Amino acid sequence: MSSSGDDQIKSSQIFNPHIQEHSTDREAVLGEWQPYHRTLICTFELAILYMGIIGFVVLDMEVLGSLILT
Repeated sequence: MSSSGDDQIKSSQIFNPHIQEHSTDREAVLGEWQPYHRTLICTFELAILYMGIIGFVVLDMEVLGSLILT
């Protein structure tokens, strides 16, 4: 019975046959790419969140400014 890690290695060997030759390279690719990929997704989501917060604050300040001027 194979674990999910073995399945990932087998699937990576199908799509990247040159990784099959060097086990240390294979481990590095499987071990380092996944956390990096998750980090990119989290960074992108945080950027969207910050843009939304900044947009809301700017809009709020414009509304407040127009109320003060009237």
